[in-house]
Amino acid sequence: MIRMILTSHGPMAEAMLASAAMLYGRKENAAALTLEEEDGPEDFYLRMEELLHTKKGGEGTLVLCDIPGGTPCNTAVKLANKHENVIVLAGMNLAMLLEALLWEEGAGLEGCVKLLLESGKESVKRMNAPGETEKDPLDSAMDEDF
Repeated sequence: MIRMILTSHGPMAEAMLASAAMLYGRKENAAALTLEEEDGPEDFYLRMEELLHTKKGGEGTLVLCDIPGGTPCNTAVKLANKHENVIVLAGMNLAMLLEALLWEEGAGLEGCVKLLLESGKESVKRMNAPGETEKDPLDSAMDEDF
């Protein structure tokens, strides 16, 4: 099983897990770690390292970060370089998290990462672009209600 740690500036990581739980229920292999305003980089590093030691993932650990270059991401990268079988992805979104939660046990960390990189790109779309003529039938039904 792949263990997942979601990390963010403020409550985003916790909120994403809560949103995913609405769809798939709570997952034992996923945890959130948030950087609070009062946290120093050293304290945050120690908390993330403790989380890496307390929750072992047989297939490895995937750390999903809010943005590249921030303290949560930089801390995760430092720890990934120190620990085996830890991969860090920055720029997480809910679509990526849902894909990760549905990833089949035994299918491998590298395969999951490849899927999430694709899923992250595919989930960002411009909606109702100029010149777009096709409409989903559900959209038409919703328009009538408003």
